[in-house]
Amino acid sequence: MFGVYKRYPFHIPLRTKILNVFRFVFTFDATEKFLIARLSPGHSRLWRKFIPPLYFYNKGSIRYAERSGIRYVLDVSTLHGHSIYFYIIKDTAWDNLFKLIRPDFYIIDAGANIGFLSLYFAKECINGFVYSFEPDSDSFDSLQKSVNRNEFKNIKLFKTALGAEAGTAELFKVYVNNP
Repeated sequence: MFGVYKRYPFHIPLRTKILNVFRFVFTFDATEKFLIARLSPGHSRLWRKFIPPLYFYNKGSIRYAERSGIRYVLDVSTLHGHSIYFYIIKDTAWDNLFKLIRPDFYIIDAGANIGFLSLYFAKECINGFVYSFEPDSDSFDSLQKSVNRNEFKNIKLFKTALGAEAGTAELFKVYVNNP
């Protein structure tokens, strides 16, 4: 368990390390499922303190989850996968955006990442269409796997970036757990 701190690039306070001893228990299959059941909407916020940090998970720690009627294939070692799986993902701007979505909208998701917004748009825009662009290979693969787990016929994926002019560029990954 303590070896994870060596590959994590940021300082972790002693208080967090002590709490992580208890969080580590919830990385095992049975206890993780127990925790997920208590994190679902409407349950006590106390359980949020026991969510294992994403640096406890090795790359490729895949989980299957359904959130708001959308099925996901999530790598919990990445920030987005971890946030969706453990019900952490919450953004007031997104909530406001979701209120504006109509069934006949056509949407371009530039920088779709693993598809959280693209999949939500596809679910809500049943008479419209979603065009999702994601240049990062790992994120695109996750996006594609989640799209394949759902039956949306109104979404098209593009493994490319969008920009003001044509060209090529290098995509940098500063921290592997947050592509």
